Amino acid sequence: MQALPYHIYTLAARIPQNEYSERAQYGSVFVFLVLVMTLATASVLLRRKLRAKYKW
Repeated sequence: MQALPYHIYTLAARIPQNEYSERAQYGSVFVFLVLVMTLATASVLLRRKLRAKYKW
C-alpha cells in the first residue's frame, strides 16, 4: 500500500501514459484534494468551536 502522494507520482512518472493511467491520475488527485479540503475544514470548525469555548 502506497501513500497517496507517492501513488500519484508513480502514476504520473513511472507508468506509461494511456487512457487508464490518465483517469487514475485525475481520480487520485481528486481524492487527495478532497481529503485535504476535508481536514482543513474540520480544523477550522474545531478551532472556531474551541475559541468560543475557551476565551483567551
